[in-house]
Amino acid sequence: SPFRPEELWAPKDVAVPARDVEKAKALLAEAGVAEGTEVSFLIYNTKTELAAMGEVVQAMLAEVGLVANIRLAEYAALEPDMLAGNYDMAFMSRGYLTDAPEPGGFLAADYSCGGSFNISQHCNADFDAKLAAINANPDPAARNAGYAELGKYLFDKTVSVFVVNETAFDVNANTITGYVPHPLNYVGLSTALAPQ
Repeated sequence: SPFRPEELWAPKDVAVPARDVEKAKALLAEAGVAEGTEVSFLIYNTKTELAAMGEVVQAMLAEVGLVANIRLAEYAALEPDMLAGNYDMAFMSRGYLTDAPEPGGFLAADYSCGGSFNISQHCNADFDAKLAAINANPDPAARNAGYAELGKYLFDKTVSVFVVNETAFDVNANTITGYVPHPLNYVGLSTALAPQ
């Protein structure tokens, strides 16, 4: 799912599929994908963990007969191909609550027909209409349920394959100087604000 399980808008009935190499081979054969088929795999190098995860996925694809040719480069060099859909697979890292307290903007940018960051090339008029209705609804509970429905749709249609939902924590002490948290971290906790 695009959302962590503890988020208010996370779909409640999304389960991680079981790993089944033989079934994967059968599905590829049914789809007419020949063993040894080469696929392009774009990975940007500014997050080193993406390259390591890419090698794991590359090895898993080899188990089912696919050859993943990884192109590792700076994001700026990959973005034109990503935005144009000139790839078979691409690893992305996306922080979706950096400028808003709800995922409506993320869903519009990444999955609507006119989305400015629609790497998946997804376009579905019903999805766009549902998202517009959700965003216009003043009831937070209804919006959360609507976002969960769209998250489930993205999962069921395999629009994107979400490998990991990453969470970062920064811990600071008064004895540390010169530390500046990353600007995309948006929740700050302080013992100075805790009830006495």
